[in-house]
Amino acid sequence: VTHSDKIEIIDTHTYKSIETVDAINSPRNIVLWNGKLLITSYADSEVVSLNFATRGPDFRVKLTHRPDEIAILNDKAYISNAPNLNDSVITVLDLATLQTDTIMLTKNPVSLVADAARNRVYVACSGIVGAGHIAVIDGATNVVIGKIGEFNNIKPVKIILQDSLLAYISSSNGPVQV
Repeated sequence: VTHSDKIEIIDTHTYKSIETVDAINSPRNIVLWNGKLLITSYADSEVVSLNFATRGPDFRVKLTHRPDEIAILNDKAYISNAPNLNDSVITVLDLATLQTDTIMLTKNPVSLVADAARNRVYVACSGIVGAGHIAVIDGATNVVIGKIGEFNNIKPVKIILQDSLLAYISSSNGPVQV
């Protein structure tokens, strides 16, 4: 629950709360990895692994940037920065060693998605003034290998991948682009 200090576990059939977990400050986004939840904590600038059995953290990794979205590819967590901080970094967390690395992009890499079939990570970079774009990162090398589009006055803020279709939503109130 964004802007709270809790995670609600719900029954997906009834949508009723089963339990509240309050072990993480200001959780932003969650992904499932190896039977655990990886959660970005905005307030603490960290990634937390939540153990389902104990409902407590297995590990916490402190980051140098405030994290937002998280995607998993090849046992690495790719973490975008909190929106509107004018940052330029994607943090890469090796989930085997818990070591971090960074990938430099243009300003505001706010949303990302992993594509296991192509071994790519796509990142919506909203930019600051003028053009935004979608950056393409090679999952084997963590190198930016290209850009999709140079959008004049369109700032992609959310990116989604489903059935080989890559779509993004811009902050300009325009249509969803596919």
